[in-house]
Amino acid sequence: MIEFTQQTISKIDLNIPIDLINENSSNIKYDLIDNKIIIGLCGYSRSGKDILADLISQRLGFKKISFGEILKRELNEYMKNQVYDDIKNNGINISLADVDFLNYRNKETKEILRPYMIWYGEKMKKINGVNNWVNKAIECIGESKKVVITDVRRVHELDLFLYNRNYYSTIKKNRADVQSPKTPIDDVVYDKNYESLLININQRDLIDKDDLTTKTITTANEKWLFDYVVYVDSKIPESDDGFYREKHMLNHLYDLVKKFPEYFV
Repeated sequence: MIEFTQQTISKIDLNIPIDLINENSSNIKYDLIDNKIIIGLCGYSRSGKDILADLISQRLGFKKISFGEILKRELNEYMKNQVYDDIKNNGINISLADVDFLNYRNKETKEILRPYMIWYGEKMKKINGVNNWVNKAIECIGESKKVVITDVRRVHELDLFLYNRNYYSTIKKNRADVQSPKTPIDDVVYDKNYESLLININQRDLIDKDDLTTKTITTANEKWLFDYVVYVDSKIPESDDGFYREKHMLNHLYDLVKKFPEYFV
C-alpha cells in the first residue's frame, strides 16, 4: 500500500471545475463584516478548538463557522470522483463511498484523504486569490452579528485579526507610557468597522503534522495577535462523552466572558 504523506501533495494534479473559479478574492471582503464580532480559534489539530467553539455557539449564541468544513463540502460536491480515481491509480484499494471528506470511515481513510484537502485548499487560493476561504467563510455569516471561526490555521487568515482596536490601543498606550520613539504603528487608522479576538488553544505535548499551522501560530505569537491563551493539560482524563475536556473548556469560557464582556455578553 502506498503511504500518502505531505510529500505527495506536489504530485496531485486534478482538474478544478469551472464553476469553482471566481478570481476575486485577492482582498478580504471587509464590507461583509461591518459591525460584526469575529472570534478566531487557533491551535493544533485535536487541541480542543471545536469543543470551545461549540460552547461559545451553544451558550452565547455565536454562529460557528469553519474554513475546513467549507473546503470539505466543496471536495465532496465537486471533486469526489476525481479524488477516487487518483487514489485508485496510486494503487490504494478504496471504495467511492469511503471518499467522504466530512465523515471519515476510520483513521486510515482520513490519512489517505488529508493530502487532497491540503492540495485543494492551496490550489483554490492560487486560482481565486489568497483570501478564497476567508471570503467564503465571511459570505456564510449572513445576518449574524457574532461569529466564532473554529480553525484559523493559515498565516493570511490572521489578517482578519489585525484590526483589533483593543490590540492597537494597548500597544500605543504602552509605547506612550515609556515615551518610545514614534513608529508606523502610531499612525494606524481604523478604517475597518468590526471587532475581533484571536484565541490560542495550546495543549501540552501536542504536535501537528501540518507545518503551515505551526507557521501560523509562530507568526501570531511574533505579532502579539493572541488576546488569550487556553492552556490544555494533556493529562485531562479521556471519556466517551468528552465531559472532562468540555468542563475544562467551560472554565476558560467563563474567564473569557469576564475578561472580554464587550465581546461575549
